[in-house]
Amino acid sequence: MKHQHTEIREAAVALLKKRFRRVYGGRWIAPAQADLPCVVVFIDGRDSRVFNDAPLEVEHRCRLTTMVCVQANDDADALAEEMLALVERLFYANP
Repeated sequence: MKHQHTEIREAAVALLKKRFRRVYGGRWIAPAQADLPCVVVFIDGRDSRVFNDAPLEVEHRCRLTTMVCVQANDDADALAEEMLALVERLFYANP
């Protein structure tokens, strides 16, 4: 059985692969220059807190991070912004 964070990350990667050729899950660093442009997906943080005392309910939260990586050139900022906008639209359309 997979951990829930792994399932969340894998679902995000699968969604993003519908629109991007290179999507990497679980990496903390950017891939090699030959693998750019790409999207990197990872769990950046997690925490838990008591939501209700009686009956005891605990809220668990995790932060899913998407990072776009592009080659440095004159069009890098525009391409990164375009990719980020597409990522945002995909997650908005598929919560």
